[in-house]
Amino acid sequence: MIRSKIAKALGVVATVFALGALAQGPASAGTSTWTSTYPTFGNATCTDPVTVYTGVQVIGCLAYGSGKVQGYTLGVNTSGQTNPLPGVQTGAFIFNTTATSCVATSVPNNIMKSCNGTVYTLTPGGCYDMLGFTTFGDRTIYTPVVRVCA
Repeated sequence: MIRSKIAKALGVVATVFALGALAQGPASAGTSTWTSTYPTFGNATCTDPVTVYTGVQVIGCLAYGSGKVQGYTLGVNTSGQTNPLPGVQTGAFIFNTTATSCVATSVPNNIMKSCNGTVYTLTPGGCYDMLGFTTFGDRTIYTPVVRVCA
C-alpha cells in the first residue's frame, strides 16, 4: 500500500515537471490586466500564498465547473502602503497550453486583484487531470492536481 502511494506521488511530481516544460515552450501568451473580478465556476483549488516581497503575496488558482477550467492568479497587497503587484503569467495545463500575462501594476493597501487566464471548454463526457500555474520572476508555482469532468 505504501509503495502505491509513493508511486502515485512520484507520478504527480513527474507530471508537474513535464507540464512545466510545456508552459515554457513556444506557445503564445495572451495579455490581460489585473482586475477586481475573478473566475467563479463553482470550484477552485489554489496554492498557498507566496510572498513576493514584504506585504505582497501571489496565490495561483484553478477554477473549474460546468465543463470549463480557467487558471488565475490572485495578487494581494497588505503592506500598509501602495505597492506594485508583480508581472505574472497564469494559466491551466490543457492540451496546447498558453499563458495569459498581466504586467506589474501599483495598487493601494488592502487590495486583492486577479489576473485571469484563458477560459477552456472541455470536451463533453471527458475527464481530465488539471492543474493551474503562475509564473512570476524566475519562479513557477502549481495548484494541486484535480480531476475535472465535463
